[in-house]
Amino acid sequence: MNTGQLLSIGLGGVTIAILGGVAEYMKEKEMPKAKGIARDFIIGAIMTLLLFQLLPDSMSDFSASLLNVGNVTSMVGGALSSSAEPELQVGVPEF
Repeated sequence: MNTGQLLSIGLGGVTIAILGGVAEYMKEKEMPKAKGIARDFIIGAIMTLLLFQLLPDSMSDFSASLLNVGNVTSMVGGALSSSAEPELQVGVPEF
């Protein structure tokens, strides 16, 4: 696993933990327990790992873009270049 994948797994876990904590706070009107937050984090991390298995190319592109968040010129430059055609791959996927 590279840094982008670990960052994506952590981000998925944190996102689900935050959503679960907010939902529990809205339902119970009290602060969520640490056990529930940890459970939601693990669920989010596992869900992100499953997405890596089901959509490997898309998730690899997403995790690579997370590492380049600070480098806006590469994202804008890639969107503005009209001469580059997308690569079309036909056949058995290379895992």
